[in-house]
Amino acid sequence: MTAAVNSVGKKQGSAHTDGHNKQGSTDGSKKHESDKKNDFDKSNSEALKKDLLDVNLKREVILKKGLFETQVKAAAWLNENAGGLQDKHGAEVGANIAKIYGTEKGWTIGEIVTSEHSTYLSFELSVIPSDGAYYDPRSINDNADWHTHPNGSHNVSKGVGFDSHTSWKNAYVSFVGSDGKAHMSLWNAPSAIANWPISPKDYSKYESCVIGTC
Repeated sequence: MTAAVNSVGKKQGSAHTDGHNKQGSTDGSKKHESDKKNDFDKSNSEALKKDLLDVNLKREVILKKGLFETQVKAAAWLNENAGGLQDKHGAEVGANIAKIYGTEKGWTIGEIVTSEHSTYLSFELSVIPSDGAYYDPRSINDNADWHTHPNGSHNVSKGVGFDSHTSWKNAYVSFVGSDGKAHMSLWNAPSAIANWPISPKDYSKYESCVIGTC
C-alpha cells in the first residue's frame, strides 16, 4: 500500500470544509463562504494562536498514546478541548478526522486550525498525521471533519452552497450552550447524499445531537 496523502479533490468551507489537496494537507475544506462579513477582532489573533498552540500540543500528546477507537470519540475530544474557542476569541476553528491503517488501526485528528474568520474556515492545513500508515482521503467511511459555531448556533449551515449541500462526509459542529459548556451535533452528509435531493423540511432527518443538547 502507498503512504496516505491528504488530497480529496473536494471543497468544504468554514462550514463548507472538505477535501485534501496536498500530501499531508486537506484542501478546499471550507465551512461557509470566505466573502461573508468577518466579525473577528484582529486584536484577538495572538491569544487565539496561543490557545491553538496549546490545544495542538495536547493533541500531539494524546495521539502519542494511541489512536481513537471511533470517529465519535475523536470528535468528542475536539469538542472537549477546543469547542469553546470560538466563543472565547470570535473565530471558527476546526480539524479533519480520519481513519488510518498501520500497525495500529484507528481514528486520528489533523491539526486544529483557524482562518481567523467568524463564519469561515479552511481545513487545508489540518494535516492528517498518518506517519506512513495507509489512509484513503476519498473514503466516505474513513473521513469526517469538525468545526465550531458561535454560542447557540448548533447545526451545520444549510442551503445551496453551504454544508447541507456541499459536505460529503460526517460533519461535527461544536457550540457553547446556555450552560457554558461545549455541545456537539452531527450532520450525516453520506445519508443526505444517498437521499438527494433534499429540501429544508428534510434537514432534521440527517442531524443528531451527539453531546449535550442541540
